[in-house]
Amino acid sequence: MPLSEITRREAEATPILFIQRQVAPAELQGVFAECFPQIFGHCMQAGHAIAGHPMARYISAEEPLFTVDCIIPLQQAAPGEGEIQAGTLQAGPVAFATHSGPYEGLGQSYDAIERWIADNGLTKNGAAWEWYITDPGDEPDPAKWATEIYWPITP
Repeated sequence: MPLSEITRREAEATPILFIQRQVAPAELQGVFAECFPQIFGHCMQAGHAIAGHPMARYISAEEPLFTVDCIIPLQQAAPGEGEIQAGTLQAGPVAFATHSGPYEGLGQSYDAIERWIADNGLTKNGAAWEWYITDPGDEPDPAKWATEIYWPITP
């Protein structure tokens, strides 16, 4: 499993715009392909400054349907519109690691982070999120993809 060392970090509160969907795991990529451009287009039209790559926050990862937020981080808070909602990624301590490689291996990376949290006597404190550092449209080789994983933990 290509996972960097798991460490504790402090996440900063980050303003976001997002679309929440319930989706079967096999349909996640299609939902991302629909939602990210929709939010991005809204940001461009409204003049909202984007603060980085797209993200996904997993509110629930219980099959058969995941509840996922498709997120674009912003430099400053902005209102949502229609199904695009405004929010904030929570600040505070997180378990952090970088997953390298295809998205299909992310489940193993989450399992390792969950074990690390338990082994260190910590407790999960909210929904985990992924920050897609590599755009598959720019880098076709899945072995070169990087995804940062942030899992909030109790202070």
